[in-house]
Amino acid sequence: MNTGNDGEQREEDSSERAETDGPGCDPTLIDDVQCRMMGIAKEAEYNAPLKDALEKAKTDYELTRKSYRQARQDVQMKVQDLRHAVKQLTERVRCKIEQERVVRNIDRAFRQVVADLAKCEPDLGCCCSAEDCDFDLDISGISYDELVKRIDKDQQRTDAASKCFTDLVGEPAALQLRVAACKDDVDKINAALLADEATTDLKMVYAQALVAEREVERVWIGFANVHEFVECLCCALNCWTNGCGAVSRLKGAQAERDCKRKAVDDHCLRLQTNTVDEIVAIYDKHCADERPCDKDKDRHERHEEHEEREEREEREEREEREEREEREEREEREKHERREGHEHHGEPDWYERHGGRGR
Repeated sequence: MNTGNDGEQREEDSSERAETDGPGCDPTLIDDVQCRMMGIAKEAEYNAPLKDALEKAKTDYELTRKSYRQARQDVQMKVQDLRHAVKQLTERVRCKIEQERVVRNIDRAFRQVVADLAKCEPDLGCCCSAEDCDFDLDISGISYDELVKRIDKDQQRTDAASKCFTDLVGEPAALQLRVAACKDDVDKINAALLADEATTDLKMVYAQALVAEREVERVWIGFANVHEFVECLCCALNCWTNGCGAVSRLKGAQAERDCKRKAVDDHCLRLQTNTVDEIVAIYDKHCADERPCDKDKDRHERHEEHEEREEREEREEREEREEREEREEREEREKHERREGHEHHGEPDWYERHGGRGR
């Protein structure tokens, strides 16, 4: 099984291999280009299903801002009336309970349950935090395992932002439902107080009143006004969008590293299975780049060069011999012509050559 450190070491070995092969053609450059293309393809694969979702989110953002403002305006007075009514009902039930000890124990039990509920329920207010939306895209110097962990962490934060945005988009309708539920609770308490006191469990009714009062106070789920809601909606949308972009880039980087690691593994396998061929291939490459390798030409080339050199020497010797024979023949011919000329005209005797004087 390959570990992250093994992958980093193999990538470094690949770089060293590219440097030691010398100048000229470098097949590892093809691996780099192909791996970058695979990273881009992985980003496109991740982005494909998000395109329509993010496009729809822009529309939802505009619609939700308007619908929440309208929904809040529609239930504003109802919530105020419910808050006033449930307080009165709580006081009425408390007054009907004759024993103060019963009221005190119910109040204590209510506080204990509310404390436990706080551990189970999400916090009121915005479900998005700007601190959780800071995505780091710098992956230089981090190992493969750290890259995988960052992708998982960023994906979780992105999913949380997406859920936050989706919940906020549904908040206008959910607000009206909560207000309607609060009204039902108040109506039930009213009905219980109007029923026969002999058959009414006031402890139960008092607990219901306390719960109803709590629900009315929480009806806005922590948003004091429309502005706070819209700011949260904007934060969730931005966080979701930025998270998608960050995870896309990181997944592309992971795919690129996976590709490079595979390229190194393939190279190692090729070396192991074709060791001799690789040695000869590198040797040929060095011979093409370095002059000393000219002395190591194969026997066939040396034989051809020897034959060419012998033919050249024989041709030069033959040409020299023919030239020498031609020169000797020319000189012999000239001598012969001079000799024949003397015999034909006759050579003057010594007396004539000296003007007829006596010896």
